[in-house]
Formats: sequence, structure tokens, C-alpha cells
Amino acid sequence: MSFRSNAIWEAIESQNYKLAHQHIAKALRRNPKDEYTQALKAYVYSLQRKPEDALTIARQLADTVPSSNDTLDLLYGIMLDSSGATEAGMLYERAAKKYPKSEKILTSWFWATSTGLDVRGQQKAAMALQKSFGSNRDYTLWCATSCFLAALEADATEMEKMLFSGLARRMIALVGESQTAEEAVIKARILQVVGAPARDELLKFLTDDATEKWNNLELAVMRLEVAVESENWDVVFKVAKKTLVDECRDDYESWKQMAVAVKKLGDAALVNEYEGLLAEKQGTRNGALAAVFYASLAGDVTEQAQTYFTKFGRKQCAFEDLKPFIDLVDSEKWLAFLDSQVAPFSDALGHATYDQLNVIVNARKFVYILRPATDSYVLENIKLYNALLPTLKTKEDTEYFAGDDLLLLAVQWILDARPTPFEITKQDVVMSLVVLLESAAGRDKHQFYVRLWLVRLYLYIGCFQQASGHYSSLSIKNIQLDMLSHHLLTRLSTLSPVFKTMIATREIYDMNAVQTPKYVKASYEAGSYSQVQGIKDFAKRLTNSVGKGVLCVEAKRIGRLSGAKMDGLGINPQMIDMKWCDNRDFEVLGGVRKVGESAVEEKYRIGPRQGANWIEAFMLKETIVELWANAKSREGYASRLEALLKSEGLASEVTKAEKWSLEVVLQLAQVATSMTQATVTKLQTLLDAGISEFGGTSESQVDWSWIHDRFIIFETIKIVIPSLDFLSSTTSGARGGKLGTLISAIKKTCVAKAETIKESAKEIKNGRDKWVRETAERLSSYATITALDTSNIDIEAIVEGIGKSQDEALTMLRMLKV
Repeated sequence: MSFRSNAIWEAIESQNYKLAHQHIAKALRRNPKDEYTQALKAYVYSLQRKPEDALTIARQLADTVPSSNDTLDLLYGIMLDSSGATEAGMLYERAAKKYPKSEKILTSWFWATSTGLDVRGQQKAAMALQKSFGSNRDYTLWCATSCFLAALEADATEMEKMLFSGLARRMIALVGESQTAEEAVIKARILQVVGAPARDELLKFLTDDATEKWNNLELAVMRLEVAVESENWDVVFKVAKKTLVDECRDDYESWKQMAVAVKKLGDAALVNEYEGLLAEKQGTRNGALAAVFYASLAGDVTEQAQTYFTKFGRKQCAFEDLKPFIDLVDSEKWLAFLDSQVAPFSDALGHATYDQLNVIVNARKFVYILRPATDSYVLENIKLYNALLPTLKTKEDTEYFAGDDLLLLAVQWILDARPTPFEITKQDVVMSLVVLLESAAGRDKHQFYVRLWLVRLYLYIGCFQQASGHYSSLSIKNIQLDMLSHHLLTRLSTLSPVFKTMIATREIYDMNAVQTPKYVKASYEAGSYSQVQGIKDFAKRLTNSVGKGVLCVEAKRIGRLSGAKMDGLGINPQMIDMKWCDNRDFEVLGGVRKVGESAVEEKYRIGPRQGANWIEAFMLKETIVELWANAKSREGYASRLEALLKSEGLASEVTKAEKWSLEVVLQLAQVATSMTQATVTKLQTLLDAGISEFGGTSESQVDWSWIHDRFIIFETIKIVIPSLDFLSSTTSGARGGKLGTLISAIKKTCVAKAETIKESAKEIKNGRDKWVRETAERLSSYATITALDTSNIDIEAIVEGIGKSQDEALTMLRMLKV
């Protein structure tokens, strides 16, 4: 690299792009044909978010088919980001055809496509390497792995899956005997993806001594899976027995499939052997649970469940282990048995051990499911919680106190509107539960589920700041952010439109783009071929994450409301067609319920669950707004949005206010196509109806939907007014006459309505002191609160915090300008 290239890179790394262009211009004056410097010029344009300028230079250079790896790498990255993998791949394909014996170019092609997660391109590069340098064993393994990955691509046709899996099978056969466990695993996976034609070969390979010598857990798991798929129950029995007896692995799946094999085969000797093994191993958790499963194949499991609970009811896992069998127990016998398990220490709860505490909590979970009509459940749980508080005081800060589950069960019971001997007015239900959980959180500061429920309940009543405080205490980090941040960030732009809250989550997507591809290369270099699929899938899940897509839209909306801008979460037309992957965890608040039942938390979400349809709709909306001057592109996107608005998929993901906002932008697109009295009047009618419905000034309780609706109104107005100004400036006759008067009236009405909403927010805030006193007084009188030991909290302070948090949202509303 020349001195001048170093200077260019120093300017790029310091983000001084103007200086970088100056250095590039000087270098090109000296050597106008220097390919690398021209590629750097395109690269700087791409960093400046000028994809058209970058692509123009990149395409001109690509036509010359550069021979420099550095130049090819730069051009590939630019094309991949700006126009997609197909065009980027053609760059290296042409280079490979021109220089077929250049090992350096072919390996660069392979690394560029593998780290760029271009599986089709990677497969082509690997085939080219293997064809030209087949004597290199590593290249053959790269080729086998790449063909395997291509067969697994989501968009691969059945013919392509057959072709690529067949190629992978041929390539792995050329490698010969596996020299490492990793090679054995990738061979097994290749044979598995080939399917039925290779099933016998795969089963033979997995049960061969040469394979079993690796003592690899993944191969052992696959061995059982393939045996079950083959429905060769003799082999299933032998494989499961080998795992449980010969390898001494207490594996529940092996227990289960061995039981199924025994039932399928109907051999008395095998039945005796299995039952004898069960009797011998019932001292282990999986052995005891296997006895329950074995009984379930015949029917009632009450006796076996009792045996399991007697040994493992003291473990927190007991309820989840037995839940799948709950419909196969005699309810009355089971509940009577649970009472007998709790009775020995029910009179000395203040001295209960952690094992006894787990027995109590597990029993109460079964009562929750099996006695849904009892009206004493909530107060009984609160009474138990109070009695167990001495046990809480003895635990370490980071230990889990199962007694908190008693309050969580009570909360879930009330949210599910189950019977209680008391009444709570509808407006106070969530706030009364906040008081319960604040008491628990105050005593047990590391209780994850209590605080996550507080996040949900605070958001539901429009208290973003209170929710954010509890969320921060959870220390959610790294990949957890992609899975769990939605609990706080759902519809962020319409609850608390500030960027700060989303920065940590955004960074996980930034890090994925930079760091994860490096692990793909490292896996190939280390010969860890079985890891490549997982790393690639991980990278794609984050790249195409629903959470990321939602944040991109939210960042745009926050920017519009606040006038600020956030780097790293831009929207481009390519993203509209992205196949989004939902990695979010909704089960963490799933609560206690039967398998297959919907969770109570679904009734208390911050609007419908946002998904791929929601992302597509709002990315279309943002793209349309950016394209007022480009009629052809705009009309195409508007047609897509119109079709999407008619779909059931989108209807299940948007709030009423969000749907209205999309309809307004769609009507604006109609105005842009044909600015007439009719189209503008329709826009006016749509605006008036939505603002009246979602921004009414009648007495109503402030909650998430109240705040959400009004922020949506402001965001929509901030689209409408500048859009009408732009469209008027480009349309003949729109500045005067009836059309001009109508447009002016729309703008004035929008501004006036916005001011009315601000005044309404001010009135609510001004009455806050009286609201706090009255609300605290009501909450303190409810049976749930009087029954709980609330000596560690100040109820009025909690209510005051709720009011202050709601007021922050009201202040943000009042600060907005239109």
C-alpha cells in the first residue's frame, strides 16, 4: 500500500470524507488508471450514503475485470451493500473466468462470499477452487460444506436442494475417512440433508465404531434422531440403550424413544428390560420423568407423577416437567396428594427451607391450572407470601426466591379476570398490581420476572420512564437484546420518542455486521466445519431480525418527531423485500398455563404484535415519503402499500391509529399522482376523521394507547404539512384558487388540532396532584393491598411516580412543533 493510500485510509477511518476525496483526487492526477484508488473513491461515496455514485464507479471498474485482490474486495463490498449479492458475485465470477489458475483470486472470492453470507456465491467459489486445486483436501471440505449450506437455503427449490445435497455427498466422499470429530459431524449432516436416499448409509455411519470413537454429543443425538426417523425400532432400542447404559448418559430423549420402541415392538422381554432399567434409574430426574412418560403411553399417570413429585417436587423444574402430563392425572387425587406434600411444614412457614418453598410454589401452580374457579386463590397466595418473608431475608442477593412466584401467580390470576372475593375498578387493576410487584421488587432486587412484569404493566399505563428503570436493572446484554428488548422498545416512538433508549440494542446489530462474518472464516480455517451453519444462521437471524426492522422504522419516526437523526438504522428500498426473522422471546412472560393455552400477557401488550407485515408497511410508507419527486417508483410502492392495507396479515399487527397514518400517506400518494379538488378533499376528510377519533379531548384515563394515538397524530401531521408544501410547489395551480385554499385550510386545521391536543395534555398535568391523592387512597383500600405486607413501600410515592412518568410523555407532546 502506497503512502498516499495510507493517507486516504487515515482520512476514511477518521470519517473525514472530504479530506479522503482530496487525497484520492491527487492520487488520480498522478495515475488516472490506478484501479485501487478508483475503488477507494467508490468506497468513500458508499460511506457517504451515495450508493448511485459508488455503483457508477464500481461498475465501470468491474467491466475492466481487475486483477488486484484488494480492488476486488472493495468493489465486492460496495456492490453487496448497494445492489445485492447477485451483481457482487458476478464481479468475482468474471475475475475467476479470466484468471482460472489464480489461487489467490479464487480464495479471495471464497472468503468474500463466505464472510458476506452469500451462500450461492460461496458455493460457486468453492467449486472453482476444488476444480482447479482438488489435491488440497481443505478445499474439498470447503466445497462439501458450501454445497451443504446451499442445499439448506430457505429460497432453494426442491431441484436445487437435490442438486446441492448430491454435490455435497460427492465431495465429502472424496475426502475419505473423517480425521476429526468435526469432519464426522459435517459428513453426517450432509447425509442427513440428502434425505431418504442416504438414510441407511447415515445410520450405518453413525453406529459405526469409527464414528463412535469420537464420543461426540452431537453425533450421539443425531444417531437417535435418525434411528427414530427410520422407524427401525430395534435399532432405536439399541441406540437408546447404548446412550443410557453403555455411555451412562441420563438423557430424557433416549428414555422417551426407548419407551416408544418398547411399545411399538411389543416384545415382553424388552418390556421387562425397560421396566427394570426404569426401576433402577428412578432416582434420577430424567429416569423418574421417563416413568411418567412411559405410563402416559397407556393413560393415567397419577401414580408415577406422585412418585416423581415426592422425589423432585423440591426442585423448581418440577412443575414444568409434569405440565405436559397434567391432563392425564386424576385432578382430585393429584390435588389431595399435593396438599399432603405441603401439610408437614404448613404451620412453620416462617422457617421453611428452600426445598419446602419450592414444594409450596409448585403445588400452587398446579392449583392455578386445576382449580380456575376458586375465589380464594389470590388472598391465599398473598398470605403464603407474607408468611415466607423470613426465608427471603436469609437468602443471598443473587439467589432466586421462589416465593415471589406466589405474587406473580396472584397477578396473573387477576389479569386473567378469574374469580376473587373482592372487586377492583377497571381503571385501577394494573396500578394495584404494580403496587404488589413493587413491594416484591423492593425486597428482592434481582428478581427478573417481577421486574419484567413491572416493565410490561408500567408501559401499559403509559409510564415509560418507570418501565425503563426496571428494564435497566435487568442488565440485558448482547444477544439477549435482540430477544428481549421488545419488552421495552415496542412502539417506542409513540411512547417516549428519544434515541437514547435504543442505542444499546442498535449496537448488537452493528457488531453482528462487523464481527460475526469473521467467525465464519475462523471456523473454516480451524476446520470447524460443523460450526459454519450455526454461525451463518446466527448472522442472518440478526441481519434479518424483526427487532432490527422495527427499530429502523422507530428511528425514522423518532427522527421526524424530534428533528434529530440516528446513524446505523437507515431504511433503503432493498429492506422492503427482506425476509424477516422473528427472534423475540414472548414466552418469558408466558406465565403458568396448560400446553397450548394462550398467555395472559397477550391481553396486556402494547398494541398488536409487530411483525414482518408491520415492518413492510411502514418501510413502504417511509419510502413513499422520500419519493414525492419520483412518480414511477412512488406509484409502485403506493400500490404495494394499498394491497398490504387490505390484507389480514397487516390488520393483525397495527393499531387503529397506525392504520390511519398509513392510509393518510397512501392518500398523499394519490394527491401526488393527481392533485385535484377530489383527492385533496378526500385527504382532508381522512385527516379530520382520524384526528377526531385519536385525539379527542373528552375525559379519559391516560395509558399507553392515549399517548400512542396522539404521538401518531403529530407524526402524521409532520408528514402531511411538508409533503403538501412540496407537492404544491411542483403542481401548476396549487398555489392559488380553490385548490390552494383547500390545502391552506388543511394545514391550518392540522396546526389547530395539534394545539388542542397540547392544551388537553396541559390540563391533565395540571390536575395531577389531586389525581395522585385520590388514586393512592383508592389503591390503599383494596383487599390485595391490605392483605400484603407493604411495610417496605410508600404507596403514594409509587402513584406519584406513575403520575410523573405519564407527565413526561405529556411534556414531550407539548414540546412538539408542527
